[in-house]
This record gives sequence, structure tokens and C-alpha cells, in this order.
Amino acid sequence: MKKILFIILLLFAAFNVDAQQYDFSVVCSTGQTLYYNITSDSTVSVTYPDYSYNDFYYGHSRPSGYLIVPDSVTNEGTSYRVTSIGANAFYYCSSIDTLIIGNKVTSIGHQAFSNCSGIHRLYIGSSVTSIGYQAFSGCSGIHRLEIPNSVTNISAYAFKGCYIDSLYIGSGVTTIGSEAFWGCSGLKYMYYNARNLNIANFMNSID
Repeated sequence: MKKILFIILLLFAAFNVDAQQYDFSVVCSTGQTLYYNITSDSTVSVTYPDYSYNDFYYGHSRPSGYLIVPDSVTNEGTSYRVTSIGANAFYYCSSIDTLIIGNKVTSIGHQAFSNCSGIHRLYIGSSVTSIGYQAFSGCSGIHRLEIPNSVTNISAYAFKGCYIDSLYIGSGVTTIGSEAFWGCSGLKYMYYNARNLNIANFMNSID
């Protein structure tokens, strides 16, 4: 009996260790606790805190309201540049209403903001080069979207279901994935300055 109990405790401890997904956490300037993984001596990626019972924020408060993803963050005396937003980092954080992504971030991971349906003001930083698969899918509150000139790749389904009516695509975009803008049937205004973008492929990405 004691042996069985010991094995159960070991499994429980292992589950808890595996559930935690971050190296450290810091309260950002807008008051939310954000979670980070160290990716080099000087860089970090934003991540989610824990994954249990199909919930990336199990046991933790989801960021809400006005959110700024910072350019840099300090932990235990070391300063890091925030260069990426990892997969599922803000999955289903549906109470974020304004999102500003810092100008040091270069990539936005798969499903990073998927189903953040409350976002109605979005600023994508000027260093972002890639927007991942389903990164903003289900963000139905986004109606005006500006893709900065730094972005070169927009992955499949990146803005699926966002119902965008005003769209600006910056000059750097060369690749737009399948159905990246599916659900944007209400598109009223579009401007693109991307000389290397195949417009036919872009039109095929819209529902």
C-alpha cells in the first residue's frame, strides 16, 4: 500500500512539473502577470503559465483589459528583450480589449491570441516578421487591422473569423497562407503596398 501511495505521489509531482510552462513571471506596466521562457542570455519568449485539463491558464488569472507586451523585462537583475510570443501564450484570453505588441517582438506563434474575442484595438509592433498559424483566429472584435511593413509571412488561418472590414497590408508581406482571412466577408476597405505579394493568392485567402 505504501509503495502504491509513493508511486502516486511521484506521478502527481511529475504532472505538476510538466504542467508549468515558464521560467519566470513579471507584472507588466499595464498590471497583468505575464509568463516568460528564457530563449538566450538576452532574450525571452512570452508563454502561458500551465496546461492542465485543456486549459492553458489552469489555476492562473488570464490577462484582461488594456495589455502591453513589453519590449524588455527584468528578472533577478538580468534584462531580457522580449523577442517572441509563443504558441498558445494568450489562448482564450477573451477579456483583453486593447493589445499593443512591443517593438522588439519578431514573431507571433501559433494560436498565440486565438479566441481572444474581446480585442477591438490591436497594434502589432514594427519588428514582427511572422504571424503564426491561427495566431488571431476567433478574434471577432478586430474590425480594423494594420499589418506593419516588417511582416513577411502570414500563416494559414491567422485571422480566421475576425470579420475585418478595414485592412492594411504592409510592403514586406510576400506570403499569405490558406484562408488566412477567412470570415472577412464584410471587408469594405483594403490597402496593400506589398509589391511581392501575389494578389490572386491573397484573394483566395479571403472567404
